[in-house]
Amino acid sequence: MHWNAPGTVPSASQQPLPDADHAVDFWKSVATAFAADPATVFDLYNEPFLYPSYMQDPTGDPWDCWLNGCGLSQYMTGGTPYTLPLDWNSVGMQVLVSTVRETGAKNPIMIGGLDWANDLSGWLSHEPTDPLGSLVASWHSYPGEACDTETCWTSSVAPVAAKVPIVTGEVGDSVCSSGSYISTLLPWADTQGISYLGWTWNTWSDCANVLITSYAGAPTTNFGATFQAHLAAISP
Repeated sequence: MHWNAPGTVPSASQQPLPDADHAVDFWKSVATAFAADPATVFDLYNEPFLYPSYMQDPTGDPWDCWLNGCGLSQYMTGGTPYTLPLDWNSVGMQVLVSTVRETGAKNPIMIGGLDWANDLSGWLSHEPTDPLGSLVASWHSYPGEACDTETCWTSSVAPVAAKVPIVTGEVGDSVCSSGSYISTLLPWADTQGISYLGWTWNTWSDCANVLITSYAGAPTTNFGATFQAHLAAISP
C-alpha cells in the first residue's frame, strides 16, 4: 500500500501512515486475493513517516502510533499547498497484521520502519504480534538519509537482523557520478544476511537511483554497473 487518504479526500499522495477509513478493507481484499499464492509477500505500507507536527498530540510517541494508530492533524495533498489541516485517524501495523491473518493468509508480511522506512530503531521494541511469526522488517537505504553510515547500520539495523529477516526493499546510489554507497552497504548487508533490491528498474534520466539504461537490462554507469557486478560476484 502506497498512496492513500482519509475519508473522502482524494488519494493523490502518500500519507504519513495508513488511514483507518480504508486500509483495513484494502488489506482484507489483497490478503484474500493472494492467500493461496505462497510466492506473494505483503508489504503493509511503503515508507511510513511521522513527525510530531503531524500528530494531534505532538508529545505522543511516533513508534506507538506506528504500532497502534493515532490521531493526525493534517494530510498530504499531492500538490500545493503541501498539506492541509484535517483531523483523521491512522491505523496501526498491529491491526493490519491481524487483518491479514484473519483472512487465513499465511504469506510473509513486510513492515517498514519510520522516517521513510530508513529508521528501524524502534522496530523490535514495537514489533507487532503475528501468530505465525512470519514478519519481515522492511528497510530503505539511500545516501543522505539519517541512517546512511556503517556505524548506524551496526547499532540500529544489525540488532533487528539478528531477530527477524530484513528486506531492504529500496537501495539507491548515484548514477551521474562515482557511486560509493552501495560498495559499502551491499557487502555489509551480505555479512548480516540482509536481502536487498535496487531502486529502480526504470530508464529514467535522473542522476540518482536508476539501475538500467534500457529494458534489455543494460546497467547505468556507477550505480547499475556496481550493483550488477556485486550480484554476479556473490552468485553461486
